[in-house]
Amino acid sequence: MKWLQKQRTLLAESADLPLQIAAGLPQIVLDGFGQVAIDLQKGLLSYSDTEIEIAVSIGRVRVRGSGLCIRLMKEHRIVLSGTITELLLLREEEI
Repeated sequence: MKWLQKQRTLLAESADLPLQIAAGLPQIVLDGFGQVAIDLQKGLLSYSDTEIEIAVSIGRVRVRGSGLCIRLMKEHRIVLSGTITELLLLREEEI
C-alpha cells in the first residue's frame, strides 16, 4: 500500500497535480457565500433547496443555506450555488 501511495505522489508531482487529489482526498472550494465546488465527490446523498449532502472518500459534505441548487454535476465534480450559510465536513467516524 505504501508503494501505491508513493507512486501517486510521484505522479502528482510530475503532472503538477495537488497531492490531495492524487491521494484520493476531496478538494472543496468555497467561492464567497454563493458557490461551492467539490472535486472527487462520490455521489449525492440528499437534496433540497435548504440542504445538500454529498458523499466523499472520507465522509460527507453538508451544505446548508437557501435557494441551493446544483449548477454542475459530473462523474467526480459537483458545483452548488445559492446562499450558503453553513458548510460541514463530517468525517466517516463522526457519522
